Amino acid sequence: MSFVKISICQALIDRYPTLWIAIEHQLSQLKVKWATIPGENPWIRDYMPVSIPDLGLFQFRYAPSYHKDSRCRESEVVFVPEHLSRKSTKMDWVMDGGGVLADDQVVLLSAAFPPPEASMLDCFPGKTVLTIPVSENDFTGHLDGLCRLHGRKFLFHDYAWDDIPEWAGVCERIAELGYDTVEIPSALIEGRHDSAQGVYLNYVVVGDCALVPVSSEVNALRQQRALATLCEALNLELIEIPSDECAREGGALHCVVWTAS
Repeated sequence: MSFVKISICQALIDRYPTLWIAIEHQLSQLKVKWATIPGENPWIRDYMPVSIPDLGLFQFRYAPSYHKDSRCRESEVVFVPEHLSRKSTKMDWVMDGGGVLADDQVVLLSAAFPPPEASMLDCFPGKTVLTIPVSENDFTGHLDGLCRLHGRKFLFHDYAWDDIPEWAGVCERIAELGYDTVEIPSALIEGRHDSAQGVYLNYVVVGDCALVPVSSEVNALRQQRALATLCEALNLELIEIPSDECAREGGALHCVVWTAS
């Protein structure tokens, strides 16, 4: 198993105790160690540094516009461990960790966040930087529930075709860069636009496994179909983690578990 650093926020343990028991059990089974950082904001992916392969850690400015809505507001006073902060390139650029996806070839940025100054993109030498449109139904504007990069595959959820008019163009551009585009079914609950239930791309890869959020409140057959398609696409063992406790609030595993290889 490749070495992976994992951190979670104390707020995850306090706010979603059932979810944490399930995550902790699986990490223990996999013999993976983790660190707990203090704080009142469980969505650790959003404010911790973003790992860009070959380039290191990047710390963006955490001040998302969706916090203007009192229903979505979380503490913006967050803790980043000093040893990680020292290693990070500081960016005066408002962006959430969930709004950035990267591999050794591309950096994908959510179009829901203010575009950076052109000079800031010089921090990603050797990478093709693409801005990805997101669904208006997603109040966070994050990418990590909509699409993911895995090897030379670009995985995306099926609802993108209906929710994002420009999605065909996104897939064409990604394919031009040598990626296979793979549609993953979802099992969204109609009318629950603020929920991440039925979203399976918000997984966390740990070695040869992927911890995948599952729900007891979605259509079971649609969920099974989604998991089978995802398993084939990732070619990893899937470990199902019941995640309704946090998914009802709009985020799942990738949002509450920070990882860096």
